[in-house]
Amino acid sequence: MASCRSRNRALVQQRNSVPAQKRCQMLSSAYPLRRSARGSCWKLWTRLQRQPSLRPNCCHCRFPKFRGQVITTKENRMPSLEVSTGFEEKTLELVVQSPAAAMMLLWSEVDRQLRLILAAVGKLESYKGQSPGEALDLIAQVVFIPTEIRSTIDSFWRLRNMAVHGESLSSTSAVRAVDYGFRIVRMLQNIARPSLIVVTTVPVFSDPECNRKRQGIKGVIVDHFDTKGGYLRRVFPTRKDYSSGQSLSWEWEVNGPSFEESWYRDPESGQVKPAWRGNFSEFTGRPLEDI
Repeated sequence: MASCRSRNRALVQQRNSVPAQKRCQMLSSAYPLRRSARGSCWKLWTRLQRQPSLRPNCCHCRFPKFRGQVITTKENRMPSLEVSTGFEEKTLELVVQSPAAAMMLLWSEVDRQLRLILAAVGKLESYKGQSPGEALDLIAQVVFIPTEIRSTIDSFWRLRNMAVHGESLSSTSAVRAVDYGFRIVRMLQNIARPSLIVVTTVPVFSDPECNRKRQGIKGVIVDHFDTKGGYLRRVFPTRKDYSSGQSLSWEWEVNGPSFEESWYRDPESGQVKPAWRGNFSEFTGRPLEDI
């Protein structure tokens, strides 16, 4: 095992200088796997050289690649979707030492991605955290989920439970589980979901002339992007503080006080505009970085 680990680390150090086809052969010598699993290994290791936003298809891997796309523009990028720096390298090194620990690390990231989507579609409070299937059922009530995600998560969940409960996993199964985990994270990142981006906060008034300022409440101006990339600028009543550019969850204080029709002065044009019509509950969305 020690010899295998040393060869494994050597491959990590050399991966930037070794051609992809040659790297596949080297990895096969370091991991005594069956031929059917080598494509998966090659895909895992070569992925470390690719940018997160570049997800080319791998013609050497026998597992299909989800081809969804995230709708991202300069205005609606959400950095919280990205995994932490070195996450994949750390997981690949950890799976050699402890498959169970690698499975738990992967599951924590999968769970975080699920919670980010749930927060964006307004279903986070309904999620009990019991299983990924529960989260997918809630998400599917609002946005489209490819069927491949469910089958891949089921496969990963089965291998993850085996490792966590002390059952021994072969090197082939361990690498396959890690591949499942990485694919799930990528597929969850690629699910199109609505987003709220903070523009600024403004005082709100109870009269169209903007003479009577409302106390204890303000308006947060957000750009509300839908799943097709279109957006609508909206104003919500809130008592929370926000910063421009923050990406927020869809959350409301439905049991709290409601706020009557109000107006605000547009900070860009200076024109008086209605903030909201009728009675509105308080918007309590959180920055996605805090989810």
